Amino acid sequence: MVGDIGRDSSARTEIPDRSPIARTAIGSDEAASDALARAAKRGHPDLALLVDDPDMADQIDAEALDALVAHRRSQGPDGAFVLAAELWGLLFVITTDVVEAYP
Repeated sequence: MVGDIGRDSSARTEIPDRSPIARTAIGSDEAASDALARAAKRGHPDLALLVDDPDMADQIDAEALDALVAHRRSQGPDGAFVLAAELWGLLFVITTDVVEAYP
């Protein structure tokens, strides 16, 4: 499976064809960035300190991620998308419903 990153069709990454080391559902009233932080902590315990650090904004724009997921969710089934991002040495795959972490 291949996921788009941004609009540049040349910027693509392979989504692993194996089970994730962490899979976290995004609650219906939860910010996607909170689910991302939980997945990071589950995927690698040493990341708990990094994810809780106020400088998390240096790694990801949480407000933009939350707005993207909320917007796509509001579109129902037509809002489905896959976002893959490498953060903290892990690959995260984010959809409207779940965050998965891969080594």
